Amino acid sequence: MRNKGITRNFLIANNFMARFKWYFIRNLPKIVLIALLVFSYCPVYISGFSVMRPQLELIGIYFWTLHRPDRFGVLFAFSLGILADLFCSTPFGVNVIVYTLFYIALNSKNNLLINQSFYADWGIFTLMLFPFMIVKWLIISIYYARFVVFKTTFGSIVLCALIFPFVVYVSSKIASYMAEKEEEAKI
Repeated sequence: MRNKGITRNFLIANNFMARFKWYFIRNLPKIVLIALLVFSYCPVYISGFSVMRPQLELIGIYFWTLHRPDRFGVLFAFSLGILADLFCSTPFGVNVIVYTLFYIALNSKNNLLINQSFYADWGIFTLMLFPFMIVKWLIISIYYARFVVFKTTFGSIVLCALIFPFVVYVSSKIASYMAEKEEEAKI
């Protein structure tokens, strides 16, 4: 009699772990984006680079919107913007606007951007990043009623473009892992 109770508890615990693992795998893009956001706002003490922040979360939004749009939506882009506004010193709502508009722009052109080569993705991302960072710079300048230094925005664009291959490499490995685990679950 006692053995059946142990078996039943084991099955319940095993079922919980299986559900947790499936939930974790399904939400990996969101977890990766939150990690990129936290990592991008970590303090950096490099002379001349401490105020320039690469927008790692925009790279993540770009990658996951194109490669796994079923796991990433506009509501999460909006939520990520709120979280970014809480982390950084920009006026509240700036990142919400930029991330949401970035997602909408990508989603509207998803069929044109999908299945491009890596170098085409890199160039398209860099070209898309520039106007959205200018919009962010303009909103911040309007908020403070004076033009803030553009050098930091330009530096952030350059840093983001240079870091793009590394973030995409890690994200593609995670996407491959997700596809593999989802294929195993279907069998």
